[in-house]
Amino acid sequence: MIGSRAERPQRPGAARVIGVSPAAFCLMLIAPIQALASQRSTGVEAQPRLRVFVETGGVLMDLSDYSLVVGVVDEQGDTTYPRLSHAKAFEFAQLAPGRYWLFVDVVRYDRVVRELSITPQLETMEEHVSLRWSQPQRFGGAITILGKPDGKLSWSGSGAEGRIALQLRPTSSSGADLATEWVVCAPESPIDGMRQEFPGGPIDFTLASSGPGRVLIRAPGHAPAGIDLDFAHVATLELRAFGLQPAMRVHARAVLPAELKFDAWSGAWEYASLADIGCGHRFWEHGGADSVLELGAEDYVLGARAKVAGEVWKTQRVALDPREQTELEVPMFRCVPLVLEPAPIHTIQEIDVLDEAGLLVQHGMTSVDVPYRLWLVPGSYKLLHRPEGGQGEFIVQPVNVGTEPVRVSLAL
Repeated sequence: MIGSRAERPQRPGAARVIGVSPAAFCLMLIAPIQALASQRSTGVEAQPRLRVFVETGGVLMDLSDYSLVVGVVDEQGDTTYPRLSHAKAFEFAQLAPGRYWLFVDVVRYDRVVRELSITPQLETMEEHVSLRWSQPQRFGGAITILGKPDGKLSWSGSGAEGRIALQLRPTSSSGADLATEWVVCAPESPIDGMRQEFPGGPIDFTLASSGPGRVLIRAPGHAPAGIDLDFAHVATLELRAFGLQPAMRVHARAVLPAELKFDAWSGAWEYASLADIGCGHRFWEHGGADSVLELGAEDYVLGARAKVAGEVWKTQRVALDPREQTELEVPMFRCVPLVLEPAPIHTIQEIDVLDEAGLLVQHGMTSVDVPYRLWLVPGSYKLLHRPEGGQGEFIVQPVNVGTEPVRVSLAL
């Protein structure tokens, strides 16, 4: 039923990121790089179609304000980032006529979104954005990262109820030290989705969060592992030698129609155990549409994606038990864009897409007050959304995707 609600079945030193989720933090890092690349690639600078000035307290802001992100999103969900002019204006030159949504994000200030119309007759449109200090309840989450000379690492999310110190030494079955990659799953905390790589040897890693959590761990040649955490307490887990089991290898092939070829460097498999999906909704990745995946002795959900002639192709999700199946061949399908229409919601939303079998197809944390695009294989799905942080019930609505682009308004 549309709108129905349901619960989902280094270096020593310190850094503090205030008022921003991991998804927004990544955007803060990527946007200036993309803007610089865009400015360099255009060669001759074109006359700007849009010029944006951002100020607070009468002072113009620029990219030296590290948390400032300015961009425009078109009706199809494509985002364009600006070049910065000498006049502290953010300029957009390559904008075709049409509707756009200008957004301005800055830590500790209310997010600003404006709908704009670029016409063929327009030479340059100017927008002046004056930022307003957020009320405390509008702040995003805060993340504190501490690294100490003795190698101890601490991550803390704002509002943390508990703190757990993990002390362990990942080893192989023969006792050899293993270099590992970690992902933190803490749906009720800003540290959800944070990643860290550790060299072989002892690890002393403290996490402060709220609610249930899980850390995902993998090492080459070994089965992925997980450690469940309860952040309702302050505790130390002295796991000492933490043995990872040898991997069960599955040869997985994503297959195109005979006349088509993959674009270079585009293919990748996603995989996750049911236990890992149940907590953090996160997948490991392995490059290559034809890959040998290193899995464990449990049930997994898998799928592949790639680019073909610049278009997005994916397989359907597949459930697999590597104890019973070591070869997998799955056809790929050209994806169809599903665009979420802008909604009057200005907080980050958790978005999940489930297929007809109930398998997780896509998970994301995103703003929905501008168009947001998903690429899906034709079929029937359930679209779920709720505020980030795992608070409240998911709002669930059915979505059917055919061969033509689809536009959907979120059920509120």
